[in-house]
Amino acid sequence: ARALLEELNNSAPPLRVDVITEGLTAGIIAQELSCRMPDTELHVVQGQGLTGVLPQISEGRLDLAFGRVPGGGTALPASLSFLTVRFESIGIVVPDDHELAGYENVPMTVLAAHPLVMHTAEEASEWESWIDEVVDAFGLSVGWRLHGHGRGSANAAVLRYRAPSFAPIEAPTPSGIVVRRIIDPVPVGRVSVVWRSQGRTPAKLRR
Repeated sequence: ARALLEELNNSAPPLRVDVITEGLTAGIIAQELSCRMPDTELHVVQGQGLTGVLPQISEGRLDLAFGRVPGGGTALPASLSFLTVRFESIGIVVPDDHELAGYENVPMTVLAAHPLVMHTAEEASEWESWIDEVVDAFGLSVGWRLHGHGRGSANAAVLRYRAPSFAPIEAPTPSGIVVRRIIDPVPVGRVSVVWRSQGRTPAKLRR
């Protein structure tokens, strides 16, 4: 954490932060960062996925990005550092008249009887791989594999196919959709922040 703060303090303004898309933990963290650094100009962008924005961080066009770091960080370029900032409970979103909406907490064995909508951005292959790992580990099935951007697109797919889809517990939901927790076990996603290290000042490198 100390190394990250040193890099931020040495970066020329504005500080560019990628929050993936709307309504996720990264956006909440960015708001907190803005409150803690009131004298720093903060630009928030939505790159849709950590995998897709890693080149921008390496090249200095982004200062910070959030997401699931693949391979425990071994796949990251040597110029990048990361820090886990949260373990996030993952639930499901379903239509409010779906069978699973009747549960307060959905056991994993019950979820296994319902094919999932896998909705990911092409830029977020790390999220897709996390879903595949959970599916394989607990005998779940994927009925539809879709690519799109944003929670709005994901929620539209849930309504279109009348099927559950993974989402953070705190994910915003429109009318007609509800969030339900998964139990036995509770799936957890690791959220990390990634930044350019080695004493570089990212903002000075922007085009």
